[in-house]
Formats: sequence, structure tokens, C-alpha cells
Amino acid sequence: MKKAVYIFVFLLFLQVQCFARDFIVEFLDENYQETQASFSYAPIIYHSIQVRTQAGPKILVLTGDDYHYRKWLREYIAEGKSFIAKVPEDQNEVFVTSSAFEIDVTNLHPLNLSKYKQGEEKSKDGLSRVELDNLRAKASSKTKSVNESMRKKSDLKSQKERQLKKKNSKLKNKKVTDQEKKAKLEIDKKRLEREKQIQ
Repeated sequence: MKKAVYIFVFLLFLQVQCFARDFIVEFLDENYQETQASFSYAPIIYHSIQVRTQAGPKILVLTGDDYHYRKWLREYIAEGKSFIAKVPEDQNEVFVTSSAFEIDVTNLHPLNLSKYKQGEEKSKDGLSRVELDNLRAKASSKTKSVNESMRKKSDLKSQKERQLKKKNSKLKNKKVTDQEKKAKLEIDKKRLEREKQIQ
């Protein structure tokens, strides 16, 4: 039983030591040269890419014989995209301190940098909480400005309606006074006519 526990702890410790570290890599430039070896005509490939990493600018010298993966990677980085480089744990310090680092081509993996920020909590859209809050604040300020402009327009509209009502009421009052004047004039005419008849 004790042996099983020791073996389990040893294997657990061994697994912990084998983890690789991931570095976000932004593509800058590529150097690719393919020739053939003398006599065997086997392809000899020199492939390096200049990148910007969290550990500073680097040149990654890509090794490995996976030709199809290399071809796909070249097509992928031709669009200027980013990727993650998996660096073995025992080579982390070498990666951080060196300017040129040899890495197997299959240790590079695609990444959409605009939707990924390392160490930040993501929303369902791939934005960090800070970016999401900034977006909400911008939307809120735009909504406020739109509401403000709509309020100003409605205030202007209501002001115009008030002015129109005032004008209409003045016209109405004027019509009423005109009608009253006409009525008074008719009454006066009738009175004069009666007086003439009486005389």
C-alpha cells in the first residue's frame, strides 16, 4: 500500500514537471528557404519567423519534419495572425533570455488575439470585463446623447406647439372680438333704424 502511494506521488510530481508554458506570439516576418540534400534529394528546410512575444522580440527557428503542418502554418501566418507557442517547462528560461529559439513547428497553435487576452476574465463574446464595461459605457453615453437630442427635439416641438396654440387663441380671440364688434354694430344699426322709424 505504501509503495502504491509513493508511486502515485512520484508520478504526480513527474507530471507536474512535464507541463509546458504557453507564450502568446504575434507574427512580424517570415524567412523560408527550401533546398535539396546532395545525392538523396531530401528536402532541407530553413524556416524562421520573427515574432513579438510577452518575453520581448524573438526569432523562432522552426524545426520538425511535419511538412503538412508547416505548410498550413505558413498559410496561416501569411495573413499576419497570432498564435500560441508551447515552450517545454525545462526551456522556459532559455526562451525568455534568448533572442533566437528553436521550437518544433507542431508546438505553434492558432489564436485570435482580438478575442483573447491572457490573464483576464472573458465574457461570452471574448471581451474582458474591462473592455465590456467600456463598451457598455460608450453605448450608454451614446444612448444618453440620443435621448438628450430627442428630448431637445421634443422640447422644441412642444415649444412650437405652445406658440401655435397661443397664436390660434389670439386669432380666436380676435375673431370673437370681431364678431362682437359686428354684433354691436348691427345692434347699433337696428337701434338707429328704430329711432328713425319712431321719428
